[in-house]
Amino acid sequence: PLETARKSKGKKIMATKKLWQPQIPIAQGIYTISSTQQADLGTRLPVGDRVFYYAKAAEAIATGLVASAKLPVANMKDLSISANAAADATSVSVTLGATSAVADEYAEGYLTVNDGTGQGHIYRIDTHTAAAASANSTVTLYDGLVEAITSGGTSQVTLIHNVYDDVGVFDFTNQASVALGVAPLAVTTASPYFWLQTWGPVSVLIGTDGVTAYTPFVPCAKVDGAVEDFDADGTIEQILGVAPATGTATEYNTMFLRVRG
Repeated sequence: PLETARKSKGKKIMATKKLWQPQIPIAQGIYTISSTQQADLGTRLPVGDRVFYYAKAAEAIATGLVASAKLPVANMKDLSISANAAADATSVSVTLGATSAVADEYAEGYLTVNDGTGQGHIYRIDTHTAAAASANSTVTLYDGLVEAITSGGTSQVTLIHNVYDDVGVFDFTNQASVALGVAPLAVTTASPYFWLQTWGPVSVLIGTDGVTAYTPFVPCAKVDGAVEDFDADGTIEQILGVAPATGTATEYNTMFLRVRG
């Protein structure tokens, strides 16, 4: 945020300007893919009237297809902690569910206190240790706990991945994950790092039913990665944006994407 001008002893004094999230040049352009990571996953990049977030693909994604986050792991919800953690602590020992975790699998993701003491708070994960199913993992957070959390089932936590890690083509047969944006170019598993578009004018594949001008569009219920009109068939109703013009079925159309600014 910018500090506003203020007056002192009748004189107008301009305060020093402070940048919020200053832009740092990144070596990878929005129309290139990379085999090596060039920015933190989830880095935001505004380009004119469009917005992109840095992502890693888990599979090949063709140009103009809707991409979604990986499915949440059911066994990483409602987890207990193995030892009390005081307010301001940056380390929490979490007892995993019936699924193991490799080291830093959830790094740059989040730990949410979903129930009990300390509930309602969410913390970004820095690192964590590997752990077998039902074993303890030490999770290190970027920020200290706002409130203490307690062991013995009093506090329950949930681990979620960074949503931009291992994204894939939106699968209309499995609607359990969230659509994140549109791939502005073809992505491969050999070069999985790319800029995913989340806002502004975008070219996207239209499903088998076409889209109608001035109508919100959603992920298609018939074609993976495509889009269709809101409430076309009563399923997959995550609104992604608005169609500025009628779009022909199975073709690409310019749409106004409004997933994340």
